[in-house]
Amino acid sequence: MAKNVPHEYREKILLLWLPNATANMANDYMRLLFEAWFVFIDPNGIRKDNCPRCVLNVLENWKSMKAELIEEEKDYNLLNVTQWI
Repeated sequence: MAKNVPHEYREKILLLWLPNATANMANDYMRLLFEAWFVFIDPNGIRKDNCPRCVLNVLENWKSMKAELIEEEKDYNLLNVTQWI
């Protein structure tokens, strides 16, 4: 699933959004994570941003994907470095 997330967003998710998000739609980072989830991971899913449990699930899903996102970033960075060698 992490492959569906473009590099520019993976970087923001890992470095800024995920560390600063709380499971509350009043939190700007959570709103960004929520939107990104339904754009990149589950485009056909039902967006229930007024459901606290649903918002928490999205945050927990991102957290569970963290290792996969990091691995994708490593691969992306390695490919970019090897292009210039």
